[in-house]
Amino acid sequence: MRVILASGSVRRRKWLESQEWLHNHDFEVMPLNLMESDHVSPGDVLGTVNNVARAKAETARNAFGGNASDWLILVSDTLVENPKTGGIMGKPRGREEAERMLSSLSGRSHKVHTCTVLIASDMSEVEAYSESAVVSMACLKKGELSSLINGESWIGKAGSYDIMGPAGKYMRLMSGSVLTVSGLAESAVERLKEILSRK
Repeated sequence: MRVILASGSVRRRKWLESQEWLHNHDFEVMPLNLMESDHVSPGDVLGTVNNVARAKAETARNAFGGNASDWLILVSDTLVENPKTGGIMGKPRGREEAERMLSSLSGRSHKVHTCTVLIASDMSEVEAYSESAVVSMACLKKGELSSLINGESWIGKAGSYDIMGPAGKYMRLMSGSVLTVSGLAESAVERLKEILSRK
């Protein structure tokens, strides 16, 4: 089966490539061109992550589905909820914004929301799976914050950190799944495995 990850996320790609259950299928990565800002619901982080993921799914189906008879597209979106304001923390646009985000998270617990959507050639509708996790970040010292910023692991990461990367040593998962924080809903992955097991 042709499995398409419609995402530019290196983290998602590497995790999926490491899964043995995917090795017998044709796995492709095709990043999308989508204006995520068009699908933001101000003040509603969970609503926004769902809106963006569904918009990605429709864009991906139109772009990559074509007339092939045996394909499955996987898209996902992850956002961090600002613990101080309840607002949306997406991917930082530069060093200064990354530093502001990490400073806001430092010494606090925060929520991470992920929506992963599956759509296959034999599905009449998309299947969306939303999950949330709570992560606590230690108080970052000035040198620790500078090290994270200079290391640039914040690039392309919601909330400016990668829990599986250098920032992980400052993070503690309070509830939910590390996979959810890393950008994939576990329930969607289980559904994907179920679908592929029949192919």
